[in-house]
Amino acid sequence: MTYAASFPRHQGRGWAPQAVVRTLLALQIVTAGSAASVRAERPVLRLSEYQKQSWQVEDGLPENNVRMIGQRSDGRLLLATSVGLSTFDGLHFQALHLPGLTDAEAVNAFLEEQDGTLWIGTDGSGVFESKPSGSLVNISEQAGRMNERIRNFYRDPSGTLWIAT
Repeated sequence: MTYAASFPRHQGRGWAPQAVVRTLLALQIVTAGSAASVRAERPVLRLSEYQKQSWQVEDGLPENNVRMIGQRSDGRLLLATSVGLSTFDGLHFQALHLPGLTDAEAVNAFLEEQDGTLWIGTDGSGVFESKPSGSLVNISEQAGRMNERIRNFYRDPSGTLWIAT
């Protein structure tokens, strides 16, 4: 909304301070009232009133055992399952094939960075780092830690990546 106000001159030397204060106060009250009416117009929905949809293998879901769900920057959902990573665009599931990650590798967790880097936590092969360029590196293997089971990732405000095993 756009609000306009005119202020009377104070004895030819400028704006009347009382008129300015009254006008600003009136605008604040009108604005607050408008915001309250917008909030009041939004219906309150019970959980049972939301649309629900479930998908199974018969609907294209690669595996019924979904371990983590997140939303990618392009809007698609990313699913960690016991047979790997998949994406979902709202209609179709698609396996996310990463060169170097074995097919049907159980994935427990992932973390997508703002630059597109994808950290992947597996259920026995450790941590993989997938760069937007397509390179995939097994960080756990490079560190000499074989057979790691990764449970989750967390990037704290200072930038440290925490890995739950």
